[in-house]
Amino acid sequence: MLYEEFSVGQTFRSADFLLTREHMMEFSRNYDPQPLHLDEDFATRGPFGQLIASGFMSLALAWKLWIELGRHDTHGQGGIALQDVRWFAPLRLGTTLHSEVTIADLRVSSKGRGVITYDIALVDDTDQVLTRFTTVGLVERGLS
Repeated sequence: MLYEEFSVGQTFRSADFLLTREHMMEFSRNYDPQPLHLDEDFATRGPFGQLIASGFMSLALAWKLWIELGRHDTHGQGGIALQDVRWFAPLRLGTTLHSEVTIADLRVSSKGRGVITYDIALVDDTDQVLTRFTTVGLVERGLS
């Protein structure tokens, strides 16, 4: 979708995604190798009583699920901000997730680029919001 095809308040829901041990371990080993995410014995003695996924994985998954909807296709031109990141609940193994994306703002930059502000939530199969954040990106305009 080009910039002009979006509207403020428009919402999108991604497909579902099942978080497996393999997904969680691979991400944690590569990007957040803390014992809380990798060491089952350590994690069971921690505040959550089990392994949990990295909060950064929740951000990456929320974004991945949004992108897989294909709304940007080749029209996304990069991000320029990440704001108001909040983690409300841990991301646990075996959870089915989806992203909910709302277009919060649209504007044209001083250089004529489309700028979109997205409110993004990662939601579990009980409709609990696990993570919420706002990001701002550049999107190709369909100048006629």
